[in-house]
Amino acid sequence: KQEAEQANHSKDKYLAAASHDLLQPLNAARLLVSTLQERALEGRNQQLVDRIHTALQGAEELLTDLLDISKLDANAVNADYSEFCINSLFLMLNNEYQPIAQKNGLLFRSVPSSRVIRSDARLLMRVLRNFIGNAIRYTASGSVLLGCRPKGNRLQIMVCDTGTGIEPPQLKQIFQEFKQLDNAQPGRDKGVGLGLAILERLARVHDHPLNAQSRPGHGSCFSICVPLSSTPKS
Repeated sequence: KQEAEQANHSKDKYLAAASHDLLQPLNAARLLVSTLQERALEGRNQQLVDRIHTALQGAEELLTDLLDISKLDANAVNADYSEFCINSLFLMLNNEYQPIAQKNGLLFRSVPSSRVIRSDARLLMRVLRNFIGNAIRYTASGSVLLGCRPKGNRLQIMVCDTGTGIEPPQLKQIFQEFKQLDNAQPGRDKGVGLGLAILERLARVHDHPLNAQSRPGHGSCFSICVPLSSTPKS
């Protein structure tokens, strides 16, 4: 058993090191491709550059996911808790995703809130980016809404869409590794099926429960519950 545990630990260390080292040249390649995208190229060449950028992005995301898995298995994930107003994240997400939603013919908006929470801002942004990205990916028309509501001593932060929805059997599996839906809108990347699984494990480590509800044909709503600040308002 000790030899097996040592071998597994060595595997995690190798996977983390390899993923980290491979990410560096991929980042450099993406920067070069991004520079090409900014130049005026002929139609066919522009398409090739866009496809190269998409391929590199997919490889980078997969390696990042593998790096995160190795960190989770090695219990090397550290939280950086602080108290902050949730609206500060909402404003950043608004600026980031409104143009993307508009490009895909969707309306993205957030409902302002003055609630103060205690969480790891980086982790929370990653969860919400994943929720919003998935909502845009699986919504053909309509809108994506970001909002929150108090739930006891916690704040439930929700991302709701008017997409195709998820059938009950699939809804039970979406937080498992390599589980993907097949109803992504044409021209929108499906991902590799690791995002929600990793987020679920990260959220569990930090005691930030995730939840998913859906009505096929009407849309879905993904949420995360985070602690409200216990510091009295001045």
